[in-house]
Amino acid sequence: MKRLLGASVLFVVAACFPLRASEVISFPPVVSISVGGVQVDTEGLKITYDPSTQQWHVVGDIATADWSLSVSGTSTTPDPFILYGFGAANLTGAPLTFSFSITTPVREGPYDEISNSFNGSMTDFAGDGVNLSGIVLRALLNGLNVPAVQLGPSTCTGGPGAPLTGYPCPAGPGFGPVSAMLTPLFYTSLGMDLTFTLSPGDSASFNGAVDLTASPEPTTAALIGLSLLCLA
Repeated sequence: MKRLLGASVLFVVAACFPLRASEVISFPPVVSISVGGVQVDTEGLKITYDPSTQQWHVVGDIATADWSLSVSGTSTTPDPFILYGFGAANLTGAPLTFSFSITTPVREGPYDEISNSFNGSMTDFAGDGVNLSGIVLRALLNGLNVPAVQLGPSTCTGGPGAPLTGYPCPAGPGFGPVSAMLTPLFYTSLGMDLTFTLSPGDSASFNGAVDLTASPEPTTAALIGLSLLCLA
């Protein structure tokens, strides 16, 4: 319902104040990845824009002799929300910390509610057990963490067992969803930041969502006001 009301507002605005296509600007998300505390060059990722849905999409793989990364099923929109998929493999002989973050511009507002959720899986390559520790997912507004919807730190373990055995992380339905009310403001950016430490010779993957929404009351009032403006 919130999305429909927001779309109605955009329809009224477009009807009252038509814009040329060149005047509608959408900025791409900013992607940041680090491994072992060292920033990774993300030029290998492909970032594309779909004007029909007004969504940006991020995909790609990056690999070295010590680790490999995969970004898939990742999309953002200034509506705003972030959907993401991130996988990593630790090819070293010691635990390795991975960090993955996305920031997307926010348009319109004010927004007054944020939600955060994710789940994952892990694979024990050698059958000697797999461990994920320090798992933290932060939702960011204007570049700052929102503690009320932070998920973690958490730990997941699996095995030992047969080589290449997969395990869910967490064992239940997932981390979250959790949501919190915000001070209604015109925020400029929405982001997510996922960090975890992976045991040697193993892999892990996560997918989740961070969403920013507005209560229907202000949106409905704006719709009525804009409709009256068009009739004036």
